[in-house]
Amino acid sequence: MPTLSNPSKMPGKATMLPASTCKRGAKLRTKDGSVCSHCYACKGRFMFANVQAAMRRQYDETMDALLYPDNGYAQAMAYEITQTGEDFRHFASGDFQSAKHVALVCEIARLSPSVRHWAASREYGYVAEYLRQGGTIPANLTIRMSADRIGKPAKDMGLPTATVDYNGDRCEAKTRGGHCGPCRKCWDASVPNVDYPLS
Repeated sequence: MPTLSNPSKMPGKATMLPASTCKRGAKLRTKDGSVCSHCYACKGRFMFANVQAAMRRQYDETMDALLYPDNGYAQAMAYEITQTGEDFRHFASGDFQSAKHVALVCEIARLSPSVRHWAASREYGYVAEYLRQGGTIPANLTIRMSADRIGKPAKDMGLPTATVDYNGDRCEAKTRGGHCGPCRKCWDASVPNVDYPLS
């Protein structure tokens, strides 16, 4: 059975990979003014040993699925996600590891069509490679490309975006005690940009 996380902000469950596995994020984390220099997944409860262990399990399961694509992981994930009956978030921490990983998340979404999926990413290269190879994003999955810099727009790839202290539909989670509540803007591909407050 795949490991899923239950972040308190989300309406349902999510995948969470260690922030240390982010490819671009690891580089951006050292740069002043980058969104990743304020990474929420590098502090607080994310650093608890049990949370780190669960994220590492999810990372290992993902890597196994990419190495052995016929191991049934996508089907098992889709089943578990469907059983929750809730909208699902990929990468409450972490990010795509490769174009094959983009394809894997898209396959999981296709196999669970009754669920709305959302994946935030700043791995522009991996997403672009997947699309260049003829990959498509299923209608029930929103891949929202995230800006690198605070107060700056995200790169335009023709996909929905996310920014920090820029403009767009403002995330209201902080007005609800840090919870999404009824809001599903992030999951809605018709919302062009969701803007998150830095503090």
